[in-house]
Order: sequence, then structure tokens, then C-alpha cells
Amino acid sequence: MLLARDGLLVFLGAGLGGVCRWLIGAGTLALFRQTRFPAATFVSNLAACALIGLLAGLALRSGGALGVPARLFLVTGFCGGLSTMSAFGLETVALLRRGDFFVAGTNVVLTLAVCCGAVWVLLRKFESLP
Repeated sequence: MLLARDGLLVFLGAGLGGVCRWLIGAGTLALFRQTRFPAATFVSNLAACALIGLLAGLALRSGGALGVPARLFLVTGFCGGLSTMSAFGLETVALLRRGDFFVAGTNVVLTLAVCCGAVWVLLRKFESLP
């Protein structure tokens, strides 16, 4: 029974995260029109990394009070559905195969630096709060 509940929590969180990913993609496309840079994937990765940093920071601040069901739904499910590292890999390789090395490199550097930075900043912010 516990395994079924946990799986359902991940499933529902991932579905919600996937819908948010789709909305971010549609909104980014409407905002930027056509661009060589995969902005929707970047924004989704940034949002997922910022959220996971926030959740980890809150869990640390509360002494781990973020329970297993909430972690399964929010971290594993929602952030997993929202983050698009597989799309990041595919889009980066496509850029490389087209010979667009500068845009591919920019995508890799920005995604890694900014997304890891978001996790770091938000995690540290909530660690240091009283």
C-alpha cells in the first residue's frame, strides 16, 4: 500500500511539473518568438533548480520537517517533471551537430552555472535564517 501511495505521489507531481514545463515552453515561445537559444528548456531547468534549492533549504531549516510524501510529490515528482535535462542534452547535441558551437557552449555554461547557482543561493539563504 505504501509503495502504491508513493508512486501515485510521484506520478501526480511529475504530471503537474510536466504541465508547468509545457506552459513555460508556450510562454517562452510567445515572449521570445524564434531564437536559436533553447530558452524554454533553460527557464524550466532554472525554475526546477530554484525550487529544489528552496525545498532543500526549507527542509534543513525545519530540521527535516519536509516529510517523505511531500518530498516525493515536490522534489521527485514535480521537479522531475519540470526539469528537462534530457531535452537540454538533446538540444545541445543538435546545436553541436549543426556546427553552432557558440550557442551550444553558451547553453551548457549558462545552464550549469545559473541553475547550480540558484540551488546554492536558495539553499544557503534558508540555511542561514533563524
